[in-house]
Amino acid sequence: MAWVLVILVMFIRFTKTTRFKQRGMLGNLPAQMLAELGLVGLGLLGWLLLSWFVLAFAGSWQQGRDGVVLLLGVLAALTHMAVDIGASYPAILASVAMLMALASWQPSRARMGRPRWVIGGFLLLAGGAIGIYQGATAAQNGQIYLENGEFTEASIAYDKSNSFGVGNPDWLSARGIVKLAQSQSATDDAVKQQFLSEALDDALLAQARDRSDGQHWQLESRVRLALNQPESALAAALEALKRDPNNHPEYAGDAAAAYWRLGRFEAGIAVIDDMLARYPPAVRENRAVDLTLAPRLEQLEAVKVSLLAADANTKF
Repeated sequence: MAWVLVILVMFIRFTKTTRFKQRGMLGNLPAQMLAELGLVGLGLLGWLLLSWFVLAFAGSWQQGRDGVVLLLGVLAALTHMAVDIGASYPAILASVAMLMALASWQPSRARMGRPRWVIGGFLLLAGGAIGIYQGATAAQNGQIYLENGEFTEASIAYDKSNSFGVGNPDWLSARGIVKLAQSQSATDDAVKQQFLSEALDDALLAQARDRSDGQHWQLESRVRLALNQPESALAAALEALKRDPNNHPEYAGDAAAAYWRLGRFEAGIAVIDDMLARYPPAVRENRAVDLTLAPRLEQLEAVKVSLLAADANTKF
């Protein structure tokens, strides 16, 4: 039954319908089920979970303390899926499904000992854990390469991290950032367009897997501005601001850059002023431990000065 639940969720997760592409992965599993399959799908999800709970309770009763621990662990994982995007990651789904199966296993009185599939299940979990570790290690190496300006090595590292199928949207955006950086150093127009196309694909896929993180829209905004699509770049930058209007001054800078490209200088100045107003001296002092904040705000103020100059030139 645990695997029936996983198959149902994976269908929602990887379906290629137009509706899925438009909506992406919502904030939690019940919301996604309701959006994709309506009340029927949500009811089926509830029935599967209720049926599993009955079997798991009976299994944990027979297994004693170990069964209760498993049951509580699975309930904690399912609760997390109900309020966050854990169900969007295949590795998490597979791990939870195996734990659900173990929790609902009812050993026969006539035949003691765990069945063979338990060993196979633990091997499967171990393989998944190794894959997650390898992906995380590759992503960490990719970040180091990116910070050092070694874009080819960073691209290879992020390709490796994303090849493990963990489905981490942050790794997709990171690879897109590398592709964007490679496009800026490319001398051949065809190669540059290829890098930008790949970066845009990564941004859109990351958005589909995590609708709440503004960094994926920031990446889209910068790529579209490089593609000379200022209207689309502005829309993406505003989406990033909508998701996190307080913690990323660079989102306002991206919106201002798009406004600048469109010749809407006053709008660009306004979006910068709105962001700077969120950082009065008290807030800046409170966040002094963030050593990157002051340089980002200074850069934003420099963009405002340039916008003011450009706006003044158009009026004389």
